[in-house]
Amino acid sequence: MSVPRLTVLMTVRNGEPYLREAVASILGQTYRDFRFLILDNASTDASREVIRCFGDSRIELVELPEDLGQTAALNKGLDMVETPWVARMDADDVSLPERLERQMEYLQGRSELVLMGTGVQVIDGRGQFVRERNVVVADVDIRWRQLLGTSGILHSAAMFSITAIREVGGYPIQYRYAQDYALWFRLLAVGQAANLPQRLVHIRAHEANVTDFERAEREIRCILQERLRQLCPDEADETLAATAAALRGLSSDAAVAPSHAVFSCLTDLPARFRRECGGDPGGAQLRRYGHRWLNMARRASVWSTAGALNWIRLAVRVHPGLLMDGRFWYTLARMVIAPVTRPAPSA
Repeated sequence: MSVPRLTVLMTVRNGEPYLREAVASILGQTYRDFRFLILDNASTDASREVIRCFGDSRIELVELPEDLGQTAALNKGLDMVETPWVARMDADDVSLPERLERQMEYLQGRSELVLMGTGVQVIDGRGQFVRERNVVVADVDIRWRQLLGTSGILHSAAMFSITAIREVGGYPIQYRYAQDYALWFRLLAVGQAANLPQRLVHIRAHEANVTDFERAEREIRCILQERLRQLCPDEADETLAATAAALRGLSSDAAVAPSHAVFSCLTDLPARFRRECGGDPGGAQLRRYGHRWLNMARRASVWSTAGALNWIRLAVRVHPGLLMDGRFWYTLARMVIAPVTRPAPSA
């Protein structure tokens, strides 16, 4: 039997409710030549029994004696990988049968790639459709999406080069909930990324992971602030923190005008990105960037017309074409028709 070129890496901690379906979805792949490395993170439920019952020789179960946390467990798994490529899989998600085959086929002859993903569909705890999640496919657009505070590759759809992973030192151990978002920035510093547009993974949204999403938000803002520091090294920490919050749509400055420093940082971001990456995010991406500030203007208009006008001014600066966009005129009309009804929130 040939030596596999792929390891599927999964960690699990008390994942019994969805684990059987997740494991079965990997074992049922049309691409069959892989090692399935599963690290059980000291589960106290029947997770280990669920894994053992499959009896598939491709599965290698590592039973950790104590809970290391997901990031440390993932890095421990990466240390055990002997194949050129690693595919991630969460214990509550589902991979469609052709996922691995299509990703491995796409990687052939594309030595510049160190990271790739696929489109995904979000399902609920019962496996019912919730919504589609579109992805950008080109490297420059993935980088731009990362810079706007959104992961360019979905973790459970990711496949990456083990050589590149070891070059960058694996998952940043200081992040417990947004370790994938931080790792993608590291990998993009040494190679390129791509997404397949096909929705080949179902990501499960359920009550048990809502708390993790909330905790991840704090980490994402911290990671994004560090990334902004690389692009805007002369800006103060408080400016970078406020810029990161605005990019995530969480800025308390939405009630008033952004500070001049934040306004400048957000305005200059596309140009700074272009100089660093040597590529342009393109008209569609810049339009979405402008729409982000129109949305902020609509929120700000409840408290402050002057503040809303500043966000509108930012939107038009980053993408002048918005002057011909219906959303621009809708936002202005809303400000005229709807009076300011509430005092500005306290900082």
